[in-house]
Amino acid sequence: MIDEPRKCTPGLGGQVLPQEHKGRLGWVDASRGVVMLMVLVLHVCGYEYLSDVNGYSGPALRFWDDVNQVFSAARMPALFIISGWLAATSMSKGFGFARNRRRILTNAWLLVLWTVIYALLTVAVGGQNMPNSVIPSTVVLNIVLPNSTLWFLAALVWYTVLLTALRHVPPLLVVAGLFCLSAYTITFWTTETGLWVKLPQFGLFFALGAYAKAFFGWVAGHPAIVLPISLAGTVMSMWWQSYQSEHQEWGYFSFLAIAVFLPLFIFALCGCLCEHAARLAAPLESVGRNTVLMYLLHFPVLLVIVSIAPVHELVIRLMGNELMRWIWPLVLTMAIAMASVLLKKRIEASRCGWLLMLPGFLDDLAASGIDRGRQRIPGDITTGQHEPLRAGGSRGLTFQRGFPSE
Repeated sequence: MIDEPRKCTPGLGGQVLPQEHKGRLGWVDASRGVVMLMVLVLHVCGYEYLSDVNGYSGPALRFWDDVNQVFSAARMPALFIISGWLAATSMSKGFGFARNRRRILTNAWLLVLWTVIYALLTVAVGGQNMPNSVIPSTVVLNIVLPNSTLWFLAALVWYTVLLTALRHVPPLLVVAGLFCLSAYTITFWTTETGLWVKLPQFGLFFALGAYAKAFFGWVAGHPAIVLPISLAGTVMSMWWQSYQSEHQEWGYFSFLAIAVFLPLFIFALCGCLCEHAARLAAPLESVGRNTVLMYLLHFPVLLVIVSIAPVHELVIRLMGNELMRWIWPLVLTMAIAMASVLLKKRIEASRCGWLLMLPGFLDDLAASGIDRGRQRIPGDITTGQHEPLRAGGSRGLTFQRGFPSE
């Protein structure tokens, strides 16, 4: 846990940060910002854009379909790798460590609270027909077996609990088990059953982020090596996936290759930007520091657009313009991102901070001993300080015998 300002670390995308951002690594924030924007673009297209282009099947629609085909294989693996990276040190110290308990309780709190909020909003705007919407009668089911976009929070809770419980088990054994579970469920389970099927599909990537924490720091610090290799690997993996799809072959390994190479490219690129082009990286870092509200807010915004007739009719009219068909997913994505950045500080400064972090009574429950009374720690998709990366030389290129720790 970092209590003092962290110095810049050459090769890890570090730069001089404002006081409130001390203890953070720029490449982590920037990478998380890139991946969150990928998630928003995909959901904007899937939940709103496709329903509003009104039968249009021209080049703009094909363009955004191609963009999402590229994003779809890497966005959640990359997000879970980052989440595992952030949680590694806390998980290594077990359930007795207050920061780890806060992490679990915060994500669980946000899951329960926002599932209820989603249900109430769905009823208020008449959005019961929106895919993956939550209605009051399914609130409990959506907490246990989530079928909303909040499944990501449930995954963070379960992954953190699982890897904390298995912290003394050899990492390769854990990764092998999660690999088998991922391969089976991605091959045989579909989201028609519910979005909860994604929980066993992506635990592998959370574990990779946790066990190979030093390696991903090395990746961000060596873009000259990683960028060409990861870009070539991504292109070849996409060709491989296309070939397997055309010949109806089992495509898990091509998916896995994209899900590894493309995140590596993103991490290395963000490390390069933070080190050599800080002004270009700054907006991405700002997005990465505000992912919690962005993730929680985007579905309600899409729900309102699709469900409230005057708003929906206005958007459909806009979609009649060819230029808007090309830029609308990007415009709406950036609007949600900017609104989240502006709203977050206002919410935290008001009496509504419990919308984004643990309320005081739950924080007291999580705290114990020396940790009691410290600043409340947000969960994985919130903006808590990054846990420090242990200097490890060549060990960063291999799995370690457990989680990295200070």
